[in-house]
Amino acid sequence: MRKFILFLLLPVLLKASFFDAGLPGALIELDPILTARGFTGFTSFESVTSSYSNPAVPALKGTYITYINEQCKIPLDYIYTFISPIPRQPNWLSSLANDMRVYYYEYVLRPFSRKLWRFSPPVVSFYRFKSVYGKFEGVTQNREYVGPWIPYDEIKAIGAAASIDSMFLLGFKIKYFDSYIMPEEIAEKLLRKKGGRARGFLFDAGGIVNTPIGLRYGVSLLNIGGTIKYYEGETGDPSPTVMRHEISFNTYDFVNFISKITHKNQLTKLNYILGFTYSGGIWRDMVGQEHDTWKGGGYEINILNTFFIRKGYFNDSAGSRTGETDGFGFRLGNIMYNFANDSAIYSFPQDKNWRVSLTITDDVTALKPIQKLIGCKKSAVLMGILAPGGGHFVIGEKYRGTLFFALTNLFLKAAEKNTGMARIALLTSGTGVYLYSLFDLIKSL
Repeated sequence: MRKFILFLLLPVLLKASFFDAGLPGALIELDPILTARGFTGFTSFESVTSSYSNPAVPALKGTYITYINEQCKIPLDYIYTFISPIPRQPNWLSSLANDMRVYYYEYVLRPFSRKLWRFSPPVVSFYRFKSVYGKFEGVTQNREYVGPWIPYDEIKAIGAAASIDSMFLLGFKIKYFDSYIMPEEIAEKLLRKKGGRARGFLFDAGGIVNTPIGLRYGVSLLNIGGTIKYYEGETGDPSPTVMRHEISFNTYDFVNFISKITHKNQLTKLNYILGFTYSGGIWRDMVGQEHDTWKGGGYEINILNTFFIRKGYFNDSAGSRTGETDGFGFRLGNIMYNFANDSAIYSFPQDKNWRVSLTITDDVTALKPIQKLIGCKKSAVLMGILAPGGGHFVIGEKYRGTLFFALTNLFLKAAEKNTGMARIALLTSGTGVYLYSLFDLIKSL
């Protein structure tokens, strides 16, 4: 019942804050790299959810696939900032947040190799995002129980990006959203309204200026669109449009620049030993007239291009979310794992709020030390063991690798939703695809 009361209050509560808009899931930051760095870093090309944060970032990338399947406690504390009857730290909030879950899948590839004028060959990106808000239950004023439901926001997107002489990156994305609040029959009983679901299209645009000395400036305009209408007879809510600005500096480009002008090629070895990146930025909402702003900043230390340590700071004064963020990552060959925790920024107590991602790429530069140690064939098999299809990316079979990766995760994800023999069958199928991908890899070597 409490959960349902919260949900009924959402439209009223959101009007008082930054989020005077529908589709709240579109404002969730997923990337562990950005989260650990105070929700900044979309000008860093190693970002694992590039097209989600700025559609221009993939312009300098090759092909990669990223998968995030995590327990993510969505930041709801801003809801209570302006409403006095609800305590700032309700004792049921943590149990509500535990029901929430985020899924994310991104695939980026360069399908063409021919340049157009001074533009680089275009990169195409696809992603699917789904945020599930937990189980809600409804009771009418006459104490009639009308049943449970699970609201969610889902976004499917396709985008394209290209660069001009690797200095100016441009990107665009179109997104189809499905925002589900409640079943229509329950809306009619509880709210006396028809509806409960909104669908439509949004757009993103972004750009990055990439200087040779390591300084970068990026801007992205996200969720451009019209009104989002959930119920018949209502004017609807505006789309959650935000503009993100960011400036960053990295020692990789700076060292390479100094190496070129001094003709000391030995300097570039420093990039393989130690690297440093700093980024700072703001989120500015484009809804209404208040234009509240989130601010953040953070850094990353790269050790041997294998271990990554990240720290950041974030401030959202409107939502009372202020504090430090942190995380880490490690890369083995062309496979990278990233972890981030932002639990310290919330005003209500909670456990560690981990974001976890797995990325496979066809950039095998970091694979060279392993290849020298155990050989090319064994290193490819090792990548295939670490992730289904990972070895196929090493040998240039990125489309087969993507297929094995996607099928394995599809079966394993489906197993989470089932029990008994169905779960066993799905787990067996997922394991079978994974083992077959290894057999196919070894056969191709």
